[in-house]
Formats: sequence, structure tokens, C-alpha cells
Amino acid sequence: MTAEIRNDVIVATEHIKAPPEVVFHYFTDPALIITWIGDRAELDPQPGGVFSLDMGENTARGAYLPSTRRTASCSAGASPAATRYRPAGRPWRSC
Repeated sequence: MTAEIRNDVIVATEHIKAPPEVVFHYFTDPALIITWIGDRAELDPQPGGVFSLDMGENTARGAYLPSTRRTASCSAGASPAATRYRPAGRPWRSC
């Protein structure tokens, strides 16, 4: 993992050896993220939405930023426009 500060914002980058279709849900579903890291999570995965994760005595608080890699989860009944994503270096795809 790498982290840097840009304009008073901490930007962390994690490279995970798994397809985006698998990993994405762990960063957007509170029940899944706490099976991986953390004890409690509040997540609202949309630009400006809450990212709140408690990991023992450590906390992570912030907001989701617009992304070109994947913009929404692929859930049943979601509109096609909301289920498009682009893995790094690949064309846009729909779920």
C-alpha cells in the first residue's frame, strides 16, 4: 500500500491481486468490508458519500471520490448507466 497527502487529503492506493468485480463489493458493502478489515463500517458508495471504518483503536473517515475505474455496484435492478465501470487501462464495461 502507498499513501500520500494531496491538498490536505490522504490518498491511499492498494493493489490487490483479484479482479475488480470481486474486490469492488468489499469497498462498498459494510457487511463485507468488516469481514476483511475493521470492526464497524458506514459506507455510502457514491461521490461525496460517507466512508467510515473503525479498525480497533484506529479509524478511517472520509468521502468517496468520483472514479474512472468503477462508478457503482452491479446490483439487481440498478439502471445500466449506474452499473458501468472501467478497470484501469480497459474499456468501459457493464455488469
